[in-house]
Amino acid sequence: MPGLNAAHRKVPATPKRAGNSRGKVATAAAPKDIAPADSAIAPLRNAAAGLDVATLATQLAEVTAELAGLRRRLAVIEQVERYRDIVLNRHATQPWTPPSSFRIDARDFHSAAEGVYSLEYDNTGTAYRWTGPDHFTRFRFNVDRAVPLSVRFVLWWVGKNIDGTPLTVDVEGATYPLRPADDPHAYIAGPVPPRDGSEPTDVFLHVPVLHMPQDDGSSDNRRLGVAVTSISLEPFA
Repeated sequence: MPGLNAAHRKVPATPKRAGNSRGKVATAAAPKDIAPADSAIAPLRNAAAGLDVATLATQLAEVTAELAGLRRRLAVIEQVERYRDIVLNRHATQPWTPPSSFRIDARDFHSAAEGVYSLEYDNTGTAYRWTGPDHFTRFRFNVDRAVPLSVRFVLWWVGKNIDGTPLTVDVEGATYPLRPADDPHAYIAGPVPPRDGSEPTDVFLHVPVLHMPQDDGSSDNRRLGVAVTSISLEPFA
């Protein structure tokens, strides 16, 4: 710029190089207002301080295994839904009819159940999920309601609900007691009357008595109801 001598010209500073023969450029220091990464995980470290490493490793392995299983099942569900859409598009003139019966196993509860704990297995490999921590657990079905239906539960354990107030099922405002069925672990309720429409059917299992294994000397402090292996809706017989 005319009129400015060399003393007033701003010359960009040359980056300083590290004091070695390779000529690496020195990196700038981190801003002072950015906390070290260690402080970000401090709350997690404090929360885990009361647990031993073996317990943490076991819990992490269980969560990782269940997450991997859920991802595999989700991939299968997404693929099935794509095939379903292809079929429905080819036969768009034919209305979809829900199945006359439907069964949900503990492995496949996912979004169909609300108010259950993580998947567990007993020493025989039987899969189940405990209900809790509330008294009510919701199960949702897409099933044909043209005929009366039975609600069938397979319960691996009934917890503390042995005597006294029975387990009940609520469907659309009506309450049905669960009574023993043909199988030692099976309980049945109904008949649930038919209705029009294709809306999902919500089944609410009411467990009157909850228990905490911690009260019996265990480290498990969950509020548990009953252990559900499967639930199904089927035509009443």
